[in-house]
This record gives sequence, structure tokens and C-alpha cells, in this order.
Amino acid sequence: VGPDNRLEAWNHRFVELTGVDPAAVRAGVDISELMRGSEVGEEVEDLRELLCDCDPESGQCEREKALSNGIVLDIRSHPVLGGGFVVTYTDITERSRNAAALRESERRLRLITNAMPALISYISSERVYEFANKTFEEWFDRPSSEIEGQYLWQVLGDSEYRNHEPYIARALAGDVVNFELEQQLPGARKRISYKTYVPHYGDDGVIGFFALEQDVTEKRRTAQALKHAYQHMEQRVFERTRE
Repeated sequence: VGPDNRLEAWNHRFVELTGVDPAAVRAGVDISELMRGSEVGEEVEDLRELLCDCDPESGQCEREKALSNGIVLDIRSHPVLGGGFVVTYTDITERSRNAAALRESERRLRLITNAMPALISYISSERVYEFANKTFEEWFDRPSSEIEGQYLWQVLGDSEYRNHEPYIARALAGDVVNFELEQQLPGARKRISYKTYVPHYGDDGVIGFFALEQDVTEKRRTAQALKHAYQHMEQRVFERTRE
């Protein structure tokens, strides 16, 4: 589109995707008039105002628009020298549907995992948390927004990360790892957890691992108390027998 808002060049796909009147498409036609009769341009007074959130430095703008026929378009405006601009219309229907399906899948996953009493998380091969459930948030006393996207050592702390590192390395090497560890948590809390790391394989090998962690603190403390009680009882029986 030239600096005078008139169409200078186009391709056949432009006509197909925008739904403009093919008979009206011609060089020199005012783009606003042309687009006004199409579904893409029905709410546009001037194509220059089509995309609202433009980059102040590059002048580039982007917007997604869903049409009534189910097609989703990615519309981008690119300024060119001389005051004109190029607009591209890309059919991203499949990508949009996949993204929507992924969001729904993640919503269901969170709904299920948040109801579980165990800590569930996913860590990428770069050692970055990509998922953490509600119990994980409560354990570390921070929201998922402060966990997901963070490196392991940023969440665990340097000392705890060193304690976990051998097991992390084994999981990223492809081993299923089970171990028990007493862990220092925020607020000077100490908890004992039984952890399972399960490697996640992609086309190029291990691309991350799933972590399932169960709080066994009370169980271990109870077992330890019973052991002490048993030892104490044995000692009492021994002493009474000797007497």
C-alpha cells in the first residue's frame, strides 16, 4: 500500500483470505474502501489503524483475527521507505487450534495435579522448571509464576541444588531415579521427601524429566520414634531381667 493509502501490489492469496471483492481489486484503489466490504476490514476505517499495538521503534504491528468461517489470520503491518507499508495475512488456523488444545490440556492437567497431595513438576534439559502443581507451590511458599521459568538452583537454593545434582544428572542421562532426602525449605523448615525422577524422551534423546515428590516427614519421624521406643523397651526388659 502506497503513502496515499492506495493499493499498489497484491497476490491471489490476499483476495482469498481477506474476502474482498475480486472485481474491485485493482491498482490505485483506496485500500480502506476495498477492505470495508470484507470481513477482515469490516471494522477498519483506515488500514493504517488496523493494528493497534505497533512497535514504536520498528513501526511493525501484529494482530490475530478469527473469521466467521473458522479461519484465523495473523495480520502484520510492515512500514517501508517512502511512507507506504506492506501488510501480510497468514492463515494460522491450525496453529491457533493446536494452541487452544494445548491450553485446554494444560488446564485439565493442572486441575488433576492440583488435587493431588504430592509435589509434581517438570524440568527441561536446561534444568528449568516448566510446570509445578499447587502442592509444589505450597511446599516452597511461592506462586507458580515464581517457579516456572526459573532454574533449579534458583528455586532450590545453591546448597539444596548441590544435594540434588547427582540425581538430576542421572535423570537427564536417562535413568529413572528414586531417592529420599531431607530438604531445607523457606522459613527454616526441614522436610523429608521421597522423590522419583522419570526422564522424558524426545527425538533427540532426553529433553527433560518429570519429578514426583511425596512428603514422608511424619512417617519417618514416627518410625524413628517407634525405633527409639523399641530400643528403650528392650533396654528396660534387659535391665529387669538382669535384676
